[in-house]
Amino acid sequence: MLSDARKDFYFCLFFGMFGVHKFRKGKTEMGFFYFLTLGVLGVGWLIDTLIYLVKLIRLKRSIHYFCYKEISEVDEFETGYEFEEYIAGILEELDFEEIQITNPSRDFGADIIAFKDDKKYAFQCKLYSGTVGLFAVQEVYAAKAYYECDIAIAVTNDYFSAPAMELADVTRVLLWDRDKISELLYILNRGLTI
Repeated sequence: MLSDARKDFYFCLFFGMFGVHKFRKGKTEMGFFYFLTLGVLGVGWLIDTLIYLVKLIRLKRSIHYFCYKEISEVDEFETGYEFEEYIAGILEELDFEEIQITNPSRDFGADIIAFKDDKKYAFQCKLYSGTVGLFAVQEVYAAKAYYECDIAIAVTNDYFSAPAMELADVTRVLLWDRDKISELLYILNRGLTI
């Protein structure tokens, strides 16, 4: 996501003349071509740098737009994937890094994997119009083990059931419900830090 776009831009800006950004994307022939021609005499490097800059700016704008939606607007999302992107945007704003939305067909209980302060996090996101039960806690707890994460968090736009909260307490799974997301949005919208 944003951290990857940033890396792409900086690699191109500082090492693009030598084709490093092409090598990073697996374009070995183009990488050697850029290396031998000094970024096709600087013109190719300049164009690639501008392209990466535009991508970075567009992604930043979309993340800022997306993650600052109010929680009531989240209820209108049509798919769970929209909610996962929304949470990923919030995580980006909270300085999480290497944020990855997992493959939906093989997520092993985690929708998002991210890093912050040398800790690896597993997130299970549930877009619901009712109380979320035990299964969300069970899924993310299993994902924590599978992905070798330090912290597991179940997230919903609604609330968790009493049994889910009890199980989360025992398994040390953190719960982010509607109130927690509203609190995070309040902090982000005012430029405060956590």
